[in-house]
Amino acid sequence: MYAIGKMTASWGLLESQLLSIALELADHSHHSLPPDFVTNNSMSKTLKELKAITNSIVRPVEVKIFLESILKRVHRLKSQRHTLTHGMFSWDDKNPAKLKVQTRKRKQQSERFDADKIDRLAEKIGELNFEIMYPRGEKQYLKERVEIGHAISRRFAIALAKAHTNDRTLKFPPEVG
Repeated sequence: MYAIGKMTASWGLLESQLLSIALELADHSHHSLPPDFVTNNSMSKTLKELKAITNSIVRPVEVKIFLESILKRVHRLKSQRHTLTHGMFSWDDKNPAKLKVQTRKRKQQSERFDADKIDRLAEKIGELNFEIMYPRGEKQYLKERVEIGHAISRRFAIALAKAHTNDRTLKFPPEVG
């Protein structure tokens, strides 16, 4: 459940970022978006509009290449994310550690996931989010952190306050396994 939540939250951030990019680029390039683009949106609509905007970009070529790369990666991740979010779950009888997710009732297609596979998907989505937020990489991220100023992690604050939490992801030292 933790891995599914991580994947879902990461995808939600990705959707939000792509929507913002589409709105900003449409405004900048005078691309007309459908009247209900914001109020009646879906990831498919956002990707369709981003593709149209990207295809119209001539310069700077780096922006076009960056957007094409992002769109390709989103399309590769979209299928697995959709399966996990909208599929029918059951346990794999032969391997109970695996979750069987049926994708389409008529075709009886299913895919098997375990926590590690779902977590890897969440990590890939997270990496994509990072690249969108910090297109110039880790140095851009670190520079921003320095400019923001002093901060501590929530885990460290819990340890410092000697507060109690049942959330295993926030315990200090982190639990292994």
